[in-house]
Amino acid sequence: MPESSAPRPPVAASWLVDLFVPSNQTESIPGDLLEEFTEKAAHTGLSAARRWYIRQVAGTITHLIALQLRASPWTIIGAAAGGILMMSCGERAAYSAMAILLAQFPVYEYVKPGIVWLIHAAAVRMLWPLIIGWGVAAISKGREMAVAVILSGVLSIAVFPWLLHFVWLPPVYLDGLPSTLYFHATSLIRILLPPVCVLIGAAIRRRRACLGGGSPSIADGFQ
Repeated sequence: MPESSAPRPPVAASWLVDLFVPSNQTESIPGDLLEEFTEKAAHTGLSAARRWYIRQVAGTITHLIALQLRASPWTIIGAAAGGILMMSCGERAAYSAMAILLAQFPVYEYVKPGIVWLIHAAAVRMLWPLIIGWGVAAISKGREMAVAVILSGVLSIAVFPWLLHFVWLPPVYLDGLPSTLYFHATSLIRILLPPVCVLIGAAIRRRRACLGGGSPSIADGFQ
């Protein structure tokens, strides 16, 4: 079969498995999955093979994270705890800096309040989590994504109170129109942006390390 006409697995799933696979298995695991996918596509059809591939990738990623947790639980937990501490300290520092800035300078005379707080929110909810994701991945060579997943999971715990709030809160009306949906949508975005950005930051670091051959991490000094 010509290479151009060969069936291809879902791009996002292939990218994810490459992201989570250990550096010493970057060819074996994706290669085995691709070989089985090609065989299934020939026998069961492309759509069924793609659904199978996605299920296998999800199972493989879960298995790899569990293996890394069993192999180095304290390293991963310690890195994730450090990331949470840095997140908290960074948010407090950002709010303190904003309070000092507004107290010392007439910022609102030059920039609209909405824009000021939008920039502040982008720094706290997006830029800082990206940096944290990059940082925890940098000190966790070989365990980058496991640490990032644990950290993101902890940061996402606030989704559960949000769900209770969404289910039980009575509708709020502004100018005769229900504002509940807008309120909950914006709240969900505020909750999910930091963990998503942590994962993105760690993924960028992981891909850069793979392309560059990797570099020693701080965690390596304790082994």
